[in-house]
Amino acid sequence: MKKHKHDALIREWLDNGMPQVESSYNGSGTWNNIDNPSWHENYEYRLVYPPKPKKQIKMLCWYDQTTRRLLWVQESACVSGCRVRVPAQDITIEVEE
Repeated sequence: MKKHKHDALIREWLDNGMPQVESSYNGSGTWNNIDNPSWHENYEYRLVYPPKPKKQIKMLCWYDQTTRRLLWVQESACVSGCRVRVPAQDITIEVEE
């Protein structure tokens, strides 16, 4: 028996907790949210996952006198050598958890 055109996507949808589904008719480029997908073969479908939570990390800036470059390290990291703190250049970055 021939596999359904959207077999792989349907399996991914089921395996990942049935995330939001969007559909587009015949490659129109317009995507619409659908609550109960019916998986018609003349439609295209895509899964929309919620954004992953991000964690903020404070990065402290140091000037390395040997290389004459700025260096950013995590707040909890230990810095040694010929380095001078440059607090005005401290940054906060976001990373996915």
